[in-house]
Amino acid sequence: MTSLAFAIELQSRSVGFVVRDGKRNRFQSALHDLSRLNGRSFRSPQDAEKAIRRRLQPKKSETIA
Repeated sequence: MTSLAFAIELQSRSVGFVVRDGKRNRFQSALHDLSRLNGRSFRSPQDAEKAIRRRLQPKKSETIA
């Protein structure tokens, strides 16, 4: 059995990795900020990266007007 894994880096820092799990891709987080996504299954590594980017975006209440 072959297992594929993809590291995910954003802004030159490692945020986690995706491991192929059958037809899906399971995300494993390297950051506490992404704990809600830890173990979540995605259709592709790109879908996982999109979810990570959304999760790490500052909330509107945190931005300076």
